[in-house]
Amino acid sequence: MKPVEDIHQAVFKNTVAAGKTHRFSTLEMALACKFAAMTSPDRTERKRHLGAADLIGMVEHHFEDIERNVLFSLGEMVRAGGGPALLTLMDDMHAGRPIAAR
Repeated sequence: MKPVEDIHQAVFKNTVAAGKTHRFSTLEMALACKFAAMTSPDRTERKRHLGAADLIGMVEHHFEDIERNVLFSLGEMVRAGGGPALLTLMDDMHAGRPIAAR
């Protein structure tokens, strides 16, 4: 993961407070970062599958909470066409359809 990429620069702008001193990434930001990891050509096949497994877990537990318009925008930061690709991936995961970790 490279901090010069748009998606990783957006991390600190997409947080929620946890008490007075801590901040965590939003659900949509976490999903977009996992999408970036699982589709990165620089990651090994094994690590792409680990990213996909993490993404599936988040989608299974939080599908109804995902703000699709925010996720679309963050997906576009990952890569051109990433917005619709990420939304389709989320829908496929939620429906239990097979996915590819690419």
